[in-house]
Amino acid sequence: MATFKHNDLTFWYTEEGAGEPLVLIPGVTGDERLWRRVLPKLSATRRVISFDNRDAGKSSVCEASGYGPADMAGDVLALFDHLGLKKAHVIGHSLGGQIAQELALSAPDRVNGLILANTWSKGDGELDALLTVREAFSRELSDETFATQSIYFNFGPSFFRKTPIAKIVEVFIASGPRPPREAVRRQIAAARKADTLGRLGAIRSPTLVIWGDEDRDFPKLHAEQLTAGIPGARQTCMFGSGHCPMIDKADDFADAVLAFLDEVGTVSRAPAGAVTRR
Repeated sequence: MATFKHNDLTFWYTEEGAGEPLVLIPGVTGDERLWRRVLPKLSATRRVISFDNRDAGKSSVCEASGYGPADMAGDVLALFDHLGLKKAHVIGHSLGGQIAQELALSAPDRVNGLILANTWSKGDGELDALLTVREAFSRELSDETFATQSIYFNFGPSFFRKTPIAKIVEVFIASGPRPPREAVRRQIAAARKADTLGRLGAIRSPTLVIWGDEDRDFPKLHAEQLTAGIPGARQTCMFGSGHCPMIDKADDFADAVLAFLDEVGTVSRAPAGAVTRR
């Protein structure tokens, strides 16, 4: 592990592998543990940098509220500068996908291939309801029950048919501490600020949109908006996957990412809206 400082905050990151740099950005309260199932395959051919956002993982708790995805994109850009990365591929998951979009918009010359996983461009009534419920849960539930609801929203029916939720909760809790509840609410507030829909046409990075047909948080509509709005973007559906395909469809997710990155800069992109099925 390693750290760097930016805006009086300390950020934690890891590096594994060699080759073209690939930066991984998790979503609300996510951290490097999100990527562990795909890391071996990704790092076999890439220099993979896993980054913990402010208010998550081993990075600093940010007591100042009011930040949004654009501020968090500034944190990622500071990571680029710290590591001397002129350009890198970027994967953003959920809120991390919003951060990645803001990064591609604010620093287009720094983002090579852009992978947006289980994310969105603009909220709607359904997303507002989801964030309201999860904010309320963060205030009212015990640690075990809060973990249970988080797991429920992160995975789909296919996953639970194979693995009892009680076992998943046990592993989840044993994997280490989670952010303070105040930090959870600050990240939820940041998600509420997300809105790139009217600016998607300005993204110039080759883009792959990944979504799961069992995602309870972001249904197909959000992937379609991203694919239609970003010039030349393509989409891949992970069938039988929920909100975290890097966990419940790890091999398929890694294969889709690597196939896309192999094409970036060498093969013309598929027509906008093209769908790959896995």
